[in-house]
Amino acid sequence: MLAHYYDVNLKDRFDELFGRTDIGRNPTPLRNSFLVLTFDFSTVQAEAAG
Repeated sequence: MLAHYYDVNLKDRFDELFGRTDIGRNPTPLRNSFLVLTFDFSTVQAEAAG
């Protein structure tokens, strides 16, 4: 949710995503002002060191 709130690429969808929420009615000055990178580590195979 935070990625959607701060991502500049979703600026045109802010009202659609947050319009009915409290944060949508009272947004902070930093809303949609950052480039957000999303990482998904769920497919990374890790081995125990040792």
